[in-house]
Amino acid sequence: MSYSDRMTLTLNEACAKKNEPASHIFSPQLNVSKNYIYTYEGQTQFLGVFLKPVLLVWYHLDSDGLHATIITPQEAKELEQRISHLEASWIASTEDSVVAGTRPIKMLTDPQYQSLKEQIRFVNGEFNSLLNQETPLQWLTEEPIEKLRFFSEQLMALRPGSAPGFRQLQTAMTQAKTEGFDYISARPFEDLSQFNWKTIFPKTFPNQARDYQKLAEAFVYLNQNWTHSSPSIDHLQQQFDLPINSLAALAKHLKHLLSLKELLTHLHSAETKKPFLLKLTEEQKFCLEQCINIDISRLRTTHSARLNKVNEQHELQLASIQALSILTLYPALKDNKALFNPYFETQAKQADFKELLLALLELPNPSLLLLQNILNNPQADAEIINKLLEQNHALDSNLLVAIAPKCQNEAQIDRLLQQIYLNEEGVLALLQNPQLTARQLNKLFNYIEKESSLLLIAQHPATNQESYTELLQHLALTDQGLLQLLNKRSFNKQEVLLILKHPLALASEVIQELLKQQSSDEDVLLMLLPRAPQEVLYDLIHHAQFTERVAEELIKQAPRKPNILGELALKIFAQLRANPNSHWERCFDNLLILMQKTHKTHELLPLLQEKQAELTPKLALKIIALGGEQLFNQLPLARLIAEANELELDFFTKVKNAFSPTQLKTLVDKVNRVEHIDRVLKRKEMSPELGTILFNKSNYDGKMGPWLPWLNTEQIVKILPKAPDYSSLSYGLRHLQLRPEVREQWLEQSLTKQKERWQNTTHKTPQQSLMNLLEDLKIKAYQHAVQAVKKPHYNDAAETAFSLYQALHAKAIRYFNSPRDYPRFRSECEAEIQAARDILAVHRGYKQLLLDIVNVLLSVVSLLINNDWRFFKSNTASLELVDNISKNLLLSH
Repeated sequence: MSYSDRMTLTLNEACAKKNEPASHIFSPQLNVSKNYIYTYEGQTQFLGVFLKPVLLVWYHLDSDGLHATIITPQEAKELEQRISHLEASWIASTEDSVVAGTRPIKMLTDPQYQSLKEQIRFVNGEFNSLLNQETPLQWLTEEPIEKLRFFSEQLMALRPGSAPGFRQLQTAMTQAKTEGFDYISARPFEDLSQFNWKTIFPKTFPNQARDYQKLAEAFVYLNQNWTHSSPSIDHLQQQFDLPINSLAALAKHLKHLLSLKELLTHLHSAETKKPFLLKLTEEQKFCLEQCINIDISRLRTTHSARLNKVNEQHELQLASIQALSILTLYPALKDNKALFNPYFETQAKQADFKELLLALLELPNPSLLLLQNILNNPQADAEIINKLLEQNHALDSNLLVAIAPKCQNEAQIDRLLQQIYLNEEGVLALLQNPQLTARQLNKLFNYIEKESSLLLIAQHPATNQESYTELLQHLALTDQGLLQLLNKRSFNKQEVLLILKHPLALASEVIQELLKQQSSDEDVLLMLLPRAPQEVLYDLIHHAQFTERVAEELIKQAPRKPNILGELALKIFAQLRANPNSHWERCFDNLLILMQKTHKTHELLPLLQEKQAELTPKLALKIIALGGEQLFNQLPLARLIAEANELELDFFTKVKNAFSPTQLKTLVDKVNRVEHIDRVLKRKEMSPELGTILFNKSNYDGKMGPWLPWLNTEQIVKILPKAPDYSSLSYGLRHLQLRPEVREQWLEQSLTKQKERWQNTTHKTPQQSLMNLLEDLKIKAYQHAVQAVKKPHYNDAAETAFSLYQALHAKAIRYFNSPRDYPRFRSECEAEIQAARDILAVHRGYKQLLLDIVNVLLSVVSLLINNDWRFFKSNTASLELVDNISKNLLLSH
C-alpha cells in the first residue's frame, strides 16, 4: 500500500457527512492527508470549526495521471527528502509557488493541473485568486450552482473573510455572466473579439471577459464561414472552449444563418425567370422578413401602384427585386452580393414589362452584365436610357459603346459625353447616332487617338467650321490623312494656316497640295516657307502670291536652302523691273548682301551679263559696291558718298579701309541711320569733334562701348540718358573721363527730372501713368547701376531692372501707337516682369513698383472699353487679376 493510500483520504470522503455516502463534487485525484484532516482523537466529522487552512499541496505524477494532496507543513518537511530525486513530484503553495521538488514545465498549461489548482483554491476560499487568474475557469464551469451551494452551506462558515469574494464569484458565475452574451447576441454581426467589456460592464471579471471574447470570436468565425461550411454547436464549443451558458446565444445565431443559407439555396435552385418570392416556405418567409425588416405581403401591395394594370406575376417580380435589393445590404451578406447577380441578370434579360427594368436599375452597384441585359431588352426605351445614364457610378466603356447608338435625343448624348470611361470605341459608335449635333460632335475630339476616327468625323454630316478647326490641330493627323482631306475639299486660309501650325513634319506632296489651294496667299506662303523642302521651293518662288515679304523671308532663310539664289535673283529682278518700288529694290539689295556674305556672287554674274542693258546706274553702283573694294582708292569717294542713297551709304559705312579726313567728314555728315552712325563711331579714325556731330543726330541710339575711348565728360553726360542697353549704360558710368562727383550729379539731376515729370502730369491716363512708372523703373536701375560701379553685387539688379525697363518701354510704345491686341500686350509685359522677379524681389523698392505697373496694365483695357479707369476699381475682374498677379508673380518670392 502506497503512502497516499495509507495516509490520505479523497477530498470527497473528507467532505462527506456522517452516515452519508461521499459526494462527487471534487476530482477523485484530489486528496487530503489524514494528518491535515484529523484534529482531535475520535473525530468522525471532518468539516468543522477545527478545519485547517490549506497552506501546502503535494503534486505527483504517476501512471494514472496527476494527483494532488493537501498536506501540513510538518509533512512537507518529511516529503522534501523523499521527492528530491523524483522528476514529477513537487510541493507548492496555493499561489502556485514551488517550495520543494521539481515541477515539469508542461504542467503550467496542463488542464488537469489547472483543474486541481482551481479546486484547492475553492476549498480554501481564495475567490479573488479564482476571479483574477490568467487561465480560464474549468472545474467551476461544470455544475457551478451545485458547487457554489456546497461552499455556501458547508465551507463558508469555516473560511472567515471568504464571504465578499464568494458573492463576487457567485455573481460572475450566474447573473452577470449572461450580460456579455446578451450584448453579443443583440449585435451578431459586429466584431467584438477585441472589445473592452469593462467599458459597459465595469464589474466584469477577467474570467468573464475571456468567456465573452470566446463567444465573440465564435460569432466572427461563424459570420465568415457560414456560406461555405455548416459547423455544429458542439464543434464550435470545442473549437472556442465556450462555456455552457453561452451556447444558447450561439445556437440562435447559427440557426438564423442556416435559415438564410436555405433562402439563398432557394434563390439559386429556383427558376430565375420566376419571381423569387414564389413558393417560399414559411420558415424562409420568416427569415427573409427578419433580414429585410418588411412584411412580404405589405411589400407586394406597395408595388401594385407601379403597374398600369393588375398583374400578380408582375407584382411578385417587382416585390422580389426590392426584397433581394434590401437583402444584399444585410450585414451577413455584405461580402456576398455577387450571389444575387445571376437572378437579377436573368430577370433583366427576360423582363417583359418596363417597370421591372426600372426596378433593376435602382439596385445598388448593378453588374455590367445586368446593365447590358437591361439595355438590350426590347422594353428599353428613352426612359430606360435616361436611367442608365443617370447611374451614380461611372459606366463601363463597353456599356457606353452599346448605349451610344441608342441615345434618342440631344440630352441623352450630353449625359453620355459626361461619362469618364467613354473611349474612342464609344465615339465611333456615337458617330452612327443621327441625333448627334455639331456641338456634341466637336467634343468627340478629346477621345480620339487614331487618325481613322478623325477622318470619320470629317465625313459626318454635322461637321462644321469648328470641327475642322479641331480636326486640323489634332496630333493624330498624318500626311496621308491630310492628303485625303485636301483631295476632298477646298480649305480656307485659316484652315491652311492651322495645317501649317501642326507639329507634323509635312511631306512634299502635302505642301504642293497646299500651294494649289486658292486660299494660299502671302501669309500662307510665309508660314509654309520654313517647312518647304528643296524640291518645292521652285514652285513657291513662281507662285502667283510670291510677294516682297515672301521674298525677304526666303532671303533670310536662303543660307539654309542652297542652290536657289540664282532662281531667286531672276524672280526678284523681274519683279523689280516690272514694279520699280522700294520693296522689291530692298529685296534685291538684301539678295546682293546675302550673296556677298555667302560668297556666292558668282551666281549673279550670268544674270548681270544677260541684263546689262536693263541695269540702272543705281543698281550698277550697288553691284560695284558689292564686289569692288579693290577700286576703293581710285573712286571719287567724297562725291559718291555725298550722292549715295541709303543702301549705297550702308556699303560705305561697312568699308574697312581708312577714310581721309575729308571723306570721313562727308560720311559723318551724310549718315543718319542708327546702324550707320554706330558703324562710323566705331571707325579707328574717329575724333571727338566728329563724334559730337554724330551724337547730335536724332537717330543716334546711345550705344557706348570700348570703341569710344576718345569720349569726354560732356559727351558722356549727354549720351547716358540715351543708353539703349545696360552694357552702354554701364560703360558710360565706368568711363575714365566720368568723375565720381559728376556721376552723382548726373544721377541727382535724373531723379529731379523724374519728380518734375510726375508733378507736371495733371490728368493721369493709363498711358501717362505707365510711362511715368517705367521712368521710375529706369531711375531705380540708374541708382543701382551707379552703386554697381563700386559694389559689383548690385550689378545683377541694375542690369535686370534696366533690361526690364527697355523691354516694357518698347512694348508700351508699340502698343499705344497701335492698340489692337491688348491681351497679348499685357501677357508679354507680365512675362517680362515674371522673368525679372527672382532677381528684383530681393531688392527693396521693386515689388511695389512692379505691382503698380501691373495694375496700370490691367486698367488699360477698362479705359479702351469704357473710357474709365482707376487703380483699385471694386468688384471688377481687373482687381482680381491684380491680386492674383501680385500674389503669383510679385509677392511669392
